[in-house]
Amino acid sequence: MIPDLAVGPGAATVPNAQHAVRQGKLLAKNIVASLRGCRIRQYVHHSLGTVATLGLGRGVFQYRGLVITGLPAWLMHRGYHVLAVPTWERKVRVLAVWLTAAVFGRDIVSLASVQDPRREFRTGGEPAVQREHA
Repeated sequence: MIPDLAVGPGAATVPNAQHAVRQGKLLAKNIVASLRGCRIRQYVHHSLGTVATLGLGRGVFQYRGLVITGLPAWLMHRGYHVLAVPTWERKVRVLAVWLTAAVFGRDIVSLASVQDPRREFRTGGEPAVQREHA
């Protein structure tokens, strides 16, 4: 559990990647501060709210007393995740895939490999048509 010093002693919040990233940044600053003889700070969790997707085009966002639902919340969820992606190049790639899927539909070509992911290794990569005629 992650101590939630913003709430009070003994309070905790869930361990997730958001905390790991934030704690990692603070750890780096604390190492530099320690080497320079400066003050080391404790990690204090500050909630940025809660956001979740409830399916394509539907979501929910909550920050303190503010609640937003539907398409705006879904867009906020997507936007939040784009901001979390490292480097601008990757952010643009993620956005491009999402926009392409919005215009042309989701790419379902790769879903066949999910049903039998080892088939290509067993068959040596031969197309199914060639195997049937052999």
